[in-house]
Amino acid sequence: MRGPVAAATAALMLCFTARAHEDPSTVPGAKVRSGTFLIVDADGGPPQEGEFPGAIFSFDPLTRTCETFCSDPALLDPEDIVAGLDGSIFVVDFGAHQDEISSVQGRIHRIDANTGQLLRTYAPVGLRGPTTVFPLTDNLLLIGDRAANREPGGHAAVYLLDLTTGHLQLALNDERYRVPSAFARDRDGSLLMLDADAKADPDSAAEGVVFRIDPFAGRSRVDSILEGTISPLGMLLLENGDFLIFDANADPKRLGAPIGALFRHHRTTQRTECIVEIPRFRDPVRGTFGPDGRVWFVDANSDPEKRGPDAPGRGQNLTGPGALFALSVADGALELIGSPPQFVNPTGILWRP
Repeated sequence: MRGPVAAATAALMLCFTARAHEDPSTVPGAKVRSGTFLIVDADGGPPQEGEFPGAIFSFDPLTRTCETFCSDPALLDPEDIVAGLDGSIFVVDFGAHQDEISSVQGRIHRIDANTGQLLRTYAPVGLRGPTTVFPLTDNLLLIGDRAANREPGGHAAVYLLDLTTGHLQLALNDERYRVPSAFARDRDGSLLMLDADAKADPDSAAEGVVFRIDPFAGRSRVDSILEGTISPLGMLLLENGDFLIFDANADPKRLGAPIGALFRHHRTTQRTECIVEIPRFRDPVRGTFGPDGRVWFVDANSDPEKRGPDAPGRGQNLTGPGALFALSVADGALELIGSPPQFVNPTGILWRP
């Protein structure tokens, strides 16, 4: 269960069918541009009275060094990070903001991408369980909320947040939604939303549906139904329109535990295939295209250095420090970049040139 990455590379190559021309970001020998990865860690901040607030780390791909970028006490339980259209960044925080009147839970932080300074925190009335965000304009943010409808059998919803006034407006209230986990803009400009727990078939064990959404018209329809996925939390759109899916709990190769895997969903044929699953995985959650053309992604609980359970005790299979990997989409080559000592529970990653 803890074999090295190299031992799995040959098997990985056999099950991978991508071609280099399908993804122009994958260029052999591509020069690495300067910049850093910003990595959200749900528990990476300094412990405070038995609590483990989060942090954002910067990781230099050239020197492979990791430093603290932001450790503001307001980062209670940050999970995801996206780039805003104005140069700032947005962080989704699951941490509860208690309000007896509105029952607000969760918050969205706006952070200066150069200094790491917290610019503003949004906790609007109506927000109950933010899971992912997407900037539509300089002043409008799309928010997926997994706990929007709390009644028995309730479902998730999608909101629009006015970044100037802080006003939250309901955009989509589809009863098929369960856990909106990622947004993306399709090649034709339309919006896509991955739902990690939605099912096309109530009797199926597989979970994961990609919806095509129009938040301004309130319309939503199924674009793709994933096969074999269990907890698909992350999604990247490849150049040919296929989806690269990060699943935190699937075990398609039957390695013996819900250690997670990466899938490729072919939209033209509606076929989902496993492209990466190795024993060192525990919770591969989200990724981004890096400066070298590869996909860099975080595994929240992988423990390649054998440091043992993380301090909060939330790690999969008694592990927890987390690790960073890089995948070449063209040939399936996988590299374990490392597990910096600062890592506790890394869950989101963003490339910042």
